Amino acid sequence: MHTAIEIFCCLRHNQTCGEGKDGLRRDRRYSWQFVCVKGAVLLISWILFVGCETGVPTEAKEALARLPQAQSIRIQNDWTGLSPAAPLEAHYTLQRTAAGFSGKASFAAGGYGGHPRRALREIEIPSEAAHTFLQMLSEAPIRAGRYEPTITHTDDYPSIRIELETETERVVFFSESQGAGHVPWGVTLKGKTYVSRSDVPARALATLSPYLEREALERLEAEVEAEA
Repeated sequence: MHTAIEIFCCLRHNQTCGEGKDGLRRDRRYSWQFVCVKGAVLLISWILFVGCETGVPTEAKEALARLPQAQSIRIQNDWTGLSPAAPLEAHYTLQRTAAGFSGKASFAAGGYGGHPRRALREIEIPSEAAHTFLQMLSEAPIRAGRYEPTITHTDDYPSIRIELETETERVVFFSESQGAGHVPWGVTLKGKTYVSRSDVPARALATLSPYLEREALERLEAEVEAEA
């Protein structure tokens, strides 16, 4: 049986690849050197193609892999659009503790009206939940590219930013995309911006929902709308 590369080479040179005695000798005598060279070229091309396809250097992948060791988390989960309660703001500043992460959350609604409603909350995220969140982000698929948000309609503008700091670097996930999962996301690390065409960052953030006290923002929104 001939290998796929041999068959390709035979066809490329209009040679026969049958099992006839003369044909087989002619193939082997005439194509083995070519097969070896062509095979090496194809292998190198494939390696280069895979590298160019992702465009993510090893140091960037290593930076992502270190995210479970993050010492601080900052989250901004904002929205603006056609609403008397706009803009809605939810900002978190969290530091690692022995029990997980803790810090403060600030909420605001109705700023465009000149008299925004505000609220503050203390936030505690247990170690297990924080680890799940950070591990998911560390596994988010990224590739080189220019970030362009998905905008399909008007009067609905989310703005989400997740900033993580380890001992050696800062990594930022961000999105202004509409729709479920806010895909695509931008990712900034090592001084470069990458793109994640995945909803992993949104799903990671959703795992923290039980601890982020977003009900406080919903109450502010309802108060502003009731007075409009």
